[in-house]
Amino acid sequence: DEGAGHRVLLRALASDGDGIARTTSGRVVFVEGAVPGDRVELTGLREQRGTLRARIARLVEASGDRVAPPCPHFGICGGCAWQHVRYAAQLEAKRKNVRAALERIGGLRLEADVEIVASPDEYHYRARTRVVEVEGGVGYRRRASNEALRVEECPGLLPAVQTALAEQGRRVAGSQAREW
Repeated sequence: DEGAGHRVLLRALASDGDGIARTTSGRVVFVEGAVPGDRVELTGLREQRGTLRARIARLVEASGDRVAPPCPHFGICGGCAWQHVRYAAQLEAKRKNVRAALERIGGLRLEADVEIVASPDEYHYRARTRVVEVEGGVGYRRRASNEALRVEECPGLLPAVQTALAEQGRRVAGSQAREW
């Protein structure tokens, strides 16, 4: 396996939730599911459009900012990408990413730091969602795939949207049962 045994220390988070590290040769590598402060052994190291990407083969030392995601579909579902990162660390990473984008892409020189306003609830914040039909109900696309994954509950949804998701799942399941 290319990259197997290669160890890195994660330094930051990209806007898509992947961890950012440097290889021993100094190249940047984006690591799926990694958290800043993690020491990991890589697997599946590959170059994709000039960018190195990898997955975690083994978590050598977990970051203090690594938390257990509340969603059982995390990492499989293509939705949320940050649930494995402590909320305060998410906010700091997002602040840094916004500032870097404004400076690098926008060409701005910021006099003051970017301020991130935390949500009063780190979950239950999404007022919109796009679902797909799947056998037995509705769900989301699997990560990096067009395949559907049945999801009955999503911790990111506002309670009213969660209720609508459950109702839609029941309607779809009922219509699929009648088709047989």
